[in-house]
Amino acid sequence: LVGVAVPFVRLRLNGSSQAFQPGGAAFPAEEVHAQSSGVSDVAVIGKYQLWKSTGAASTSTSGLAALVLVRLPTGDEENLRGLGVTRTTFGVVGSGAMGRVSPHVNVGYELWSGGIDIPSDFLTDATVTAKDQIVYSGGLEFEVHPLLTANVDVLGRFVRGAGKIEARQFQYDPRSNEFGIESATVLVARGGLNTLTLAPGFKWNLWQGALLSVHTLIDL
Repeated sequence: LVGVAVPFVRLRLNGSSQAFQPGGAAFPAEEVHAQSSGVSDVAVIGKYQLWKSTGAASTSTSGLAALVLVRLPTGDEENLRGLGVTRTTFGVVGSGAMGRVSPHVNVGYELWSGGIDIPSDFLTDATVTAKDQIVYSGGLEFEVHPLLTANVDVLGRFVRGAGKIEARQFQYDPRSNEFGIESATVLVARGGLNTLTLAPGFKWNLWQGALLSVHTLIDL
C-alpha cells in the first residue's frame, strides 16, 4: 500500500508582552496578531504486509505490517507550518479483529535529517538540539453498527534531545542594561520531551467509499 497525505493548516497567533521598571512603572505593552494558512509537511506513506492469520471463525483475524512514512519539508517553517527537516519513520503495525472488537498497535522510530536548536541559556545564547523521536500508539475499535465504529487510541512520543520547558531565573547587574533590570524569569528548554494523548472518536460510513472520521485529542 502506498499513499500521499497533503495537510492544509491554518494557524492564528495572538500575543502580548508587558515589562515593568523597578518601582512598578510599566513600559508600553507590545502586541502581535497574525495568521497563516497553507500546505504543511506533505507525507508519503508505504505499508507492506508481513504476516496475516485467519482464525477458525471468519470474524477472527490478525496481521502484522511494516510501515515507512516520510514527511517532506514542504511547509513554511517561518510561519509555523513545518519543521524544515525531512522526517522518516520506520515502524511496525499490528492489528486484529475478534468479532466486533479490533485492537491495534503501532511502534516506530522517526529519523530527522537535521536537528532543531532551542534556546537553553538566556545569557550566553546556548542551545539544546531536538533530533529524532520514538512514536507509539495503541487502541481499540468497536463496531456499534455496520456503518458506525467507535474507537479510542492512546498516542505517545518521546522527542530526543530537547523539548521539555522549565522556568529559570537570571540575575543582572542593573548597571549592565539601560532599563535597570535586576532579574528575569525565562522559559528555557531542557532534556527530552514526553507526550501522551488520548484520542476518542468515531468513524461513520456515509456512502460507499465516503468515510467521516471525528476525533478529540485530550492531553494526558
